[in-house]
Amino acid sequence: MDRRGLAQELRRWVQEEMGVPQQKAPSEEILQRLFIGQCADIWKYVMRHVRSQRTVKNIDGNLLWYQQLQHSEAQHSEEEKERQRRRQLCQEIQELRTELQHLREQIVSAEREVVAQELNNHRSQDFRRRSLLLRAYNRKRWEQWEALQDSNLRIQYRCDQLQDVSRASQREIVFPALDANMAMNSFPEPEVLREVREVYDIRYKFFRSIYADTISGSVLPGRDDLRLMAHHQWLSEGEKLWSSYPPNHIVSSLEHLTLEGTRDLRQLQSSLAADPAETSCSVSEAMSDPRETSEDQENSKRARLQCGDGRSDSFTRLPSYSCLIQEGWAETAAVASQLCNVQRQSRDLSARLADKIQEVHQTLSDGSELSVLSRAAFDAELRLVLLRGCQDALLQECRTLQAEAADRRQGMKFLQQQQQNIQDSFLLLEKKQEQIQVLIKATSFSKAQVRHNSGEVQKFVQERLLLRPLEVVQESQRLQDSVMKDLNHFTAISLPTLQKVTLHGVHQIPTQELSINRLSNPSFHLYPIYKALYSSIGLSLYKTPESILQHVADVKKHLLFLRAQLCSRSQATNKIHKQLRESQTPDINTLLDLLSAHYAQQTDQLVPKLQQIIEQCQKSQEYGKEVQAAVNDWWEQPAQQCLPWEQRGGQTLQQWRDRWTVAVTALQRASGGRS
Repeated sequence: MDRRGLAQELRRWVQEEMGVPQQKAPSEEILQRLFIGQCADIWKYVMRHVRSQRTVKNIDGNLLWYQQLQHSEAQHSEEEKERQRRRQLCQEIQELRTELQHLREQIVSAEREVVAQELNNHRSQDFRRRSLLLRAYNRKRWEQWEALQDSNLRIQYRCDQLQDVSRASQREIVFPALDANMAMNSFPEPEVLREVREVYDIRYKFFRSIYADTISGSVLPGRDDLRLMAHHQWLSEGEKLWSSYPPNHIVSSLEHLTLEGTRDLRQLQSSLAADPAETSCSVSEAMSDPRETSEDQENSKRARLQCGDGRSDSFTRLPSYSCLIQEGWAETAAVASQLCNVQRQSRDLSARLADKIQEVHQTLSDGSELSVLSRAAFDAELRLVLLRGCQDALLQECRTLQAEAADRRQGMKFLQQQQQNIQDSFLLLEKKQEQIQVLIKATSFSKAQVRHNSGEVQKFVQERLLLRPLEVVQESQRLQDSVMKDLNHFTAISLPTLQKVTLHGVHQIPTQELSINRLSNPSFHLYPIYKALYSSIGLSLYKTPESILQHVADVKKHLLFLRAQLCSRSQATNKIHKQLRESQTPDINTLLDLLSAHYAQQTDQLVPKLQQIIEQCQKSQEYGKEVQAAVNDWWEQPAQQCLPWEQRGGQTLQQWRDRWTVAVTALQRASGGRS
């Protein structure tokens, strides 16, 4: 039944049952507002069960009269009692059917609300998941873009640096001459040569300090720190040199330093035969010279190659600092012994060469022209052999330096790769921490949502599924009071004073004086006919005359509908009376069984759903507690904020873990051996 029919029925109930006059009864439009939402069921219940005092008295009187009639008609047959009982049961069945239909509608509406709420929850969860995935994807893309931007900047900086080095490598540098008599000796020393010499000086001082400590056998307390600082200074200066100058300039500077070392060695060899005392002084000066010989460079190169090969073979088995120091001491001692052997061999060879030259000169000293030519040829050939030997030595030194430069490039690439791996590890660690933070936020949000959903479910069960008759009565009383207040206010208002129209923005003319509403004016001479026509067709007086035809058509249509309903109702009534006459004893037990089965079916359908929802809420709360406990355990770990390079007691976290594992294993072994 629509709200209009309910309003008509309520108006009829107010007039007939409550005895309200027709003039004071509220209109249907006002009454239709009372049937919004669940108020329709309330007013249905009120109209069905609330009666006036007069009706209640009549019912009480009828009951008393029926009792007297039963006492007076005790002689009536059992057939009349059965008929009365049958009528009462039919009435009760009809009421039960009505209540059952009402309960069924409530159950259907509750199921629809539950389904709608579940759909909304699924949609909201899906939306949150999608938004979380999109934020994570956007963050990942942003991090990748930043990483690419940083790598592009590094590559661009490196390209610019290499271009500068390439342009600088095309320029020729001029070194001062080795001979003091040449004019090129007056040229200033190039900057690259000066820096290469400084790097070699630092390197020589570093190895000399190691050698001195090895010879003395005692190390001062602060000597290790100074040595470590010198080693870092040597490495930093070398990296700065390789990044600031082109390789050909550095190689040329190394060749020039090698030539200077060769010149100093020749001077020592020439002074060897002159005076032994001066030779010892020269040897001591050469030992104190920061520039190294070619054989020393070859030995150091061989040691670095061995160290580089061992490093490339295993990245995890790196030697300790003490092992490196011992290897350096051993290499320094070997180089010093080899240098002494070479110097001794050089002195022997120089002495033998001087004896041979003296013998040849004595042989060719007869003064003849052939002897003079032979002596000149011998000197020229001897000079040629010496120059060829110097050339071979220089070529060998160049090859050695080139191989050393290639090895250093390889070592530099390896260090760059390690640096890149460390940076990637740091980036991965940051990503993991950000993902864990996002997971923590999502878990807390899910827990809050689960709590909110459980609260809403409990609120829904308490407010919608549980009956509250007292609240219903209070709400109906409040609505009735509000309706009465509105009626009291409405009776004091004159509608014609409010129904005015403004023309041309100045005059306010009542709508009754307009042409379309002139018929509704009581002073109009056709008003009685107009009123009789409107009352005959049941049309309100405020309706316009143009709506009469449409209203008449609607009334006829409704009349046909009511006639059809009356015909079908009469047929159904005749059929029921016929069945009642044919079957005098209806199966009441079957009807009660069907009703109880229906109630049981409804209970079986609704109770599992509610239990399932409650179990899901409980599981969600338990899962939220487990997630919170796991997050708290992870967050409260003692090494959570520890970085891999931080040390405590001189060791890192991994080293302490290894020591702890070794100690536990040894303790287990010892306890097993005792047992």
